[in-house]
Amino acid sequence: MKLSHRWLARHLKEVPEPAQVASGLLQMGIEVGSVETWGEIYREIELVEVVERRPHPHADLLSLVTVRRALHELVTVVTGANNGFTGDRLWYAPPGTHLPDGRVLETVTMRGIPSPGMLLSAAELGFQDTTGDLWIYHGDLPLGSRFIDEVGGTDTIYELELTPNLAVFDQSVLGIARELAAVLELELTPLSAPLEYRQDPGVAEVKDPLACPVYGLSGFEVAGIQNSPLWMQVLLVAIGLRVIHPVVDVTNFVLWDLGHPMHAFDQQRVVLPIEVRKAAEGEVMILLDGSECQLRADDLVIADQIGPIALAGIMGGQRAAISAETRQVWLESAYFNASGIFLSMRTHRLSTDAAIHFGKGTDPEIVPVAAQATVDILSDCGAMVTKGSSTIIGQMPMRRRIRFQPDRIRSLLGVDWTNQDISQALDRLRFQVDGDWISIPSNRHDVTATEDLCEEVARVIGLDMIPVTVPHSPNVPGARNQEVEFQERLRDLWVESGYCEVVTRPFWSPSRDVVTMADVPDPVRISNPLRAEEEMLRTSLLPHLLEVVGYNRSRRDQPVAIFELAPIYARKQDRAEEPMQLAVAEILDDYPQYPKGLPENLAIYRLKGTLEWVIRRLNLEISTVTDRDLPAFMHPGRSATVLNTEKRTVGFLGELRPRVASRYHAKRIGVLSLFDIHHTKSAISGVVPSPSRYPEVVRDLSLVVPEASTVGTLNRIVLDAHLADLKNLRLIDVFSGQWGRSVTLRMVFQSNTRTLTDSEVDIQMGHAIEILRGQGMMMRER
Repeated sequence: MKLSHRWLARHLKEVPEPAQVASGLLQMGIEVGSVETWGEIYREIELVEVVERRPHPHADLLSLVTVRRALHELVTVVTGANNGFTGDRLWYAPPGTHLPDGRVLETVTMRGIPSPGMLLSAAELGFQDTTGDLWIYHGDLPLGSRFIDEVGGTDTIYELELTPNLAVFDQSVLGIARELAAVLELELTPLSAPLEYRQDPGVAEVKDPLACPVYGLSGFEVAGIQNSPLWMQVLLVAIGLRVIHPVVDVTNFVLWDLGHPMHAFDQQRVVLPIEVRKAAEGEVMILLDGSECQLRADDLVIADQIGPIALAGIMGGQRAAISAETRQVWLESAYFNASGIFLSMRTHRLSTDAAIHFGKGTDPEIVPVAAQATVDILSDCGAMVTKGSSTIIGQMPMRRRIRFQPDRIRSLLGVDWTNQDISQALDRLRFQVDGDWISIPSNRHDVTATEDLCEEVARVIGLDMIPVTVPHSPNVPGARNQEVEFQERLRDLWVESGYCEVVTRPFWSPSRDVVTMADVPDPVRISNPLRAEEEMLRTSLLPHLLEVVGYNRSRRDQPVAIFELAPIYARKQDRAEEPMQLAVAEILDDYPQYPKGLPENLAIYRLKGTLEWVIRRLNLEISTVTDRDLPAFMHPGRSATVLNTEKRTVGFLGELRPRVASRYHAKRIGVLSLFDIHHTKSAISGVVPSPSRYPEVVRDLSLVVPEASTVGTLNRIVLDAHLADLKNLRLIDVFSGQWGRSVTLRMVFQSNTRTLTDSEVDIQMGHAIEILRGQGMMMRER
């Protein structure tokens, strides 16, 4: 969620400094991911006055507009706009100015005449205006003023990371302001008075009061203005929202201001009375985004006498949508059952801002307040003409109450805070303590028991105020099992090699797969996932790591080298298995430690070398072989399969195909995946097996091989021969002559129990040669 510092002033009588805001939010459990300054790009844009406009001598559709800057400097700019005449005041961006869309202006020659900079429209500045192509300024700022002055100066934008429990009630400026008021003891600005609905008959009916306990509908006429007030546009644009139409902008503004979604309908397109009802199975409606939605019987819809005009709490329909010609509006403000909205949102995969808010639960008491706030804003900006019919159906739910148990709170937190301290902390969060009972605020659907109150009290008083205590427990010495010790050693080795460990969420969905892993016949599915993208437990670590790579690369163009050692999940018959898996991902683009001119196909060897070093340190019984059973997303020729001593595939190492890597904002990505990681005794103790006391026998084997043969193919053929005393195999020479392509393999034989004789080695060599001859590979005779 993005939060505007300036926006906080609507709800706090005194707004603290940004550093204090960030500190207060952190105490309340809200992480501030980043703090940025908005509006700096508007400092270079200045107000100028048109002194002359004349046609372009070489183009019928262009004009030469001469403007006066603050120091009476005259500048002539080429423009294709239809407005901007003598005496008009415009916004001018000189060369070097950065525009919101990313362009950097410079002096360009248009049909033979240089044009320094640009005269700007509202859209090019990110705003709305109806004065024509160019933004004609009618305000009081003097000539030479900067556009940053027109928008009220710069603003501080906080990127907040709301956890699911806090997002229930904090996903709005009002919610954040209440948190700051509680922790910093600030005074809140009173909210608007509730809208007084008139209870006019024949306006609306609620057919399912359990799904919609409160439904308010008010009508009014709006003037023909086409743009919202600038102060509201600034707040919306600052947090990344588009400005569309005054009525739509106001409902969007109230959504993020009060945390209450609303919807507006064009009265001319609605046949009364409006009904809040369940959809008929198979009923169809066209949504605002143009998609066709086939409804189910458990979907709640807003319908008129023709059919559905909105999927309740999620998205409106095109038939009753607000347009530029809209003059009469029905404004809907309602309280929907959260579970029903969440189910429909998941069913139709429509994660709109309204659905996310309603799906978590909104405040029923804010229904008439939000409606009045909308009316007030429309009236203040001159958009409201007259009010029409209105009605509200249903009763406000009673506030829930739970027992006040301060002793229980002290016991759970391990503190000695007084009853007054606890009561004051709860009161600052709008919990009303009345004797032995506590009244829960209407927006706090997450609080149901004393245990929930413990967190609220600790957040306000401060988690750092809870004293450190030593728990009372039997004095039994602890010991780590061998598996845990092995995993820690494995993690340490990868960290020593320069890789960063990451911890990803265990949830997954096939819809997020870019690299398609092997199908799992029976994955562990979650019966009530929080998001459609987290409908099952992960079956591989690699897709998660690649998402981390993409996330970091989209924000900072720097190399990334990460790994994760964690369990994956699968069902086997009637039980679930959690084998440990190791995954590594590394950006191979322009590493500073690589010298310039290093061949591309050698960059992956850093990762391969690290794996071999880890194998030696932990005495893992695995090795790599190229071109064998590689996944489709791996780059052929730059990848290898990882085998165990039984020649069974236990992983893969190599480089992703370029088209896959590009999905994660990188040209080249190296990856490693080991499917099932187990400890060995030597890996835990650090003892490397003793070398053989008997001598080695070294034989070189020169072969004439087909041109298409690879070293990996040769290695695999020889290793698959299962020569009893073969300890090492490596390539030492490649040569092409008139007889074809020749390779030389060095084979090292050694026994752990005796000295090998030449005849014993000859027998094993002969067996290998016979197998190679069957594959079309002959010994070189000279």
